[in-house]
Amino acid sequence: MRSRASGLAILLFLVAITLSTLTNLQVLAQGTPLVVYGHVYMPDGSPASGASVTVSCEEDVKSTSTDSGGYYQVTLTVTKSQSIKVVAKKGNLQASKTVNAGPSTGKVQVDLTLREATTPGAEGEEAKKPEFKFLELSASKQTVVIGENLIVYGKVKNEGNAAAHEVWVRVYSDERLIASQELGTIKPGETKSFSIEIEANKLGTGEKDLDVRISCKEGASASQMLVSISVIRPSVSFLNIMIPEEVSLGESFKIRGEVRNKGVVKITDVEITVLLEGNVLKRASLGSLGPGEKKEFTLEVVVPPDISISLGSHDLVLVLTGNPATRIEFRQEIIIRASLRVAVEERLGEAERLLNDAKTLLAKAEGIVSVSEEQSLLNKAESDYDEALTLYREGRYDESGKLIQETIQTLESIIASVKSKLLDEAVSRLNSIKSEITDEDLLALISEIEKMIEEASKEKDTTKAVNMLVRTFDLMNALTKISGAGPSLGYEELVQENEKLKEEVRRANIKIIIGTGGGLVTGLIVGLVAGTQIKKGKALN
Repeated sequence: MRSRASGLAILLFLVAITLSTLTNLQVLAQGTPLVVYGHVYMPDGSPASGASVTVSCEEDVKSTSTDSGGYYQVTLTVTKSQSIKVVAKKGNLQASKTVNAGPSTGKVQVDLTLREATTPGAEGEEAKKPEFKFLELSASKQTVVIGENLIVYGKVKNEGNAAAHEVWVRVYSDERLIASQELGTIKPGETKSFSIEIEANKLGTGEKDLDVRISCKEGASASQMLVSISVIRPSVSFLNIMIPEEVSLGESFKIRGEVRNKGVVKITDVEITVLLEGNVLKRASLGSLGPGEKKEFTLEVVVPPDISISLGSHDLVLVLTGNPATRIEFRQEIIIRASLRVAVEERLGEAERLLNDAKTLLAKAEGIVSVSEEQSLLNKAESDYDEALTLYREGRYDESGKLIQETIQTLESIIASVKSKLLDEAVSRLNSIKSEITDEDLLALISEIEKMIEEASKEKDTTKAVNMLVRTFDLMNALTKISGAGPSLGYEELVQENEKLKEEVRRANIKIIIGTGGGLVTGLIVGLVAGTQIKKGKALN
């Protein structure tokens, strides 16, 4: 019984081995995938898009076409190691290459360069031809900054049995030709070195793969990738910039702020330039900025008084430059004023004129209304004017300008106050005179005086308005004496007052027509207006 069980076990083991072997044989018979891929190039080394590609071996054959980058890929099924032949054609151009591969290979890259189909040996490798192989390939740096240059170094060997003429090494990135170098002729077995300088600006930023391709007149070619070349841009910024909102021609002002290197590379030859409408106002060097470094700066700037720009609003521009390839701008609107010195000179002149006007007007108004308060303010304004003049002579224009502005405001308020008081007094006095006069001729003159008072109240030039009001008081004083509204006068005195009134009317430029109603006063008034001789009781033409 035990012997029968043991025999059954051995039988089952043998069956399992047989089934496993059969399964492996079946898989082997089905074959293993082999990926064949690569690029097809034109004779000048550019991608051959749309080329037909046939890949064949003893057990399988596949056909495809290249994409816009000249790339192709097919998958064969193989069960053993064998020769794989790749044939590419485009128009009258073609190329072929044979490589060995098998189930364990997995993937195989085969690149081809097309050439004229009539060239001997185009269909096979038996004919004499050059064949390239890269022995060395490297880049001068793995990280390059925009503005810098990158150098690709390498060695290439002609392992073929014919010389290669007009040999070119070309570097591509994202299927764009970036740089190239001619190596001339490479004889069979000869090795040549090359170094190609590439501007980082042409690569753009980010991680870049460089495809280095070599080709010759005879059509032989090779390519190899340089991967993970990192291209970065310098990163710097302005911080906390302080610029005055208004500046004066010829006067200095300060610009304060900070600059910071936010990148990972050192920036050298850092310089700040201050521009106003294309005019360079200042250049200042900040030296170098290491990664993460921050520097403060203060610039003293002057807008030349003879600069060819208009007064008013303009953009002030700060430009920071440095190496490698660093440039940023900061803009702020500022208002350009006239030279502070000139402006203060003009304000001092205005203040002097107002000071003289105020003195004159107060002297005229003193006998008419109370101006003691205004006189006190005038004394202070005169003292402030003298102090502002001293500050100006010392070159302290800003202080002088502020003080003289306050002085002008004080003088303007003095004159306005005198106008207000004279206006109120003129209306009150004229109403009083008018209430005691019934003569139509004199009432006509009073009406003209009323018009003068009204015009003075509307006059925007305060000094002119005050002078007009003072004139009305001269007229009212003469009118009071000659009309009988004031003290009694003898004939000779009346004639004298008549002449005074006549002069006041002339100075006031009053033109009225008064009737000849008889009576002493009427005759006198008619005489002064018509310019006739005066006799008792009437005027004669």
